[in-house]
Parts: sequence; structure tokens; C-alpha cells
Amino acid sequence: MMTARLGVASPTAATGYELDVIAAAVVGGTSLSGGEGSILGVLIGAAIMQALRNGLVLTGVSAYWLQAVQDWSSSSPSCSTNCEEPAVGSGPHCGLGTKQ
Repeated sequence: MMTARLGVASPTAATGYELDVIAAAVVGGTSLSGGEGSILGVLIGAAIMQALRNGLVLTGVSAYWLQAVQDWSSSSPSCSTNCEEPAVGSGPHCGLGTKQ
């Protein structure tokens, strides 16, 4: 898409978008611990991440905080998608320590 917009192909054209791609996949429901996701989920995740970014830019948030918010938003859903069924008498386990 970027090559079509710019009209020129460059091997470094999309450098720095790696986190955006991973965040879109995670927000869209793809598990980071070896699960599977859907194309529709990733597209919805990309739309959510772009809406979040546009909203922060329009409110005048600093570019440093944009990256911090994006990191936070991509790491938050990963716990909820990786939670296991709790054992009898214990709470949910999200891979953040030892299961009791």
C-alpha cells in the first residue's frame, strides 16, 4: 500500500512499522503464545489502533506518548487472550507467574 501511494519501491519504506503490525494482530485477537487469529480480527485491530493514534494526534499528545500508549494497548489484551481456565478454588491464570 505504501509503495502504491508513494509511487516508488524502497526496501526501507516501512521501517518502524513492526510494532504497529504486531499491535494490530494482538488487539485483533491473535494470541502471542502460539494461538491463531483471523484476518478479520487483524483488520479490526488495525482499525482500532489507527483510530487510537488519530485521536491522540488530534488531541495534541506528544509523539513519545503515542508510542507508550500503543505499547500499553498492545500488551493489555494479550493477558486476556492467554488466560487459562482456573483450577477449582483458584483465580484465573494469565501466564504472569506460577499457577497455584
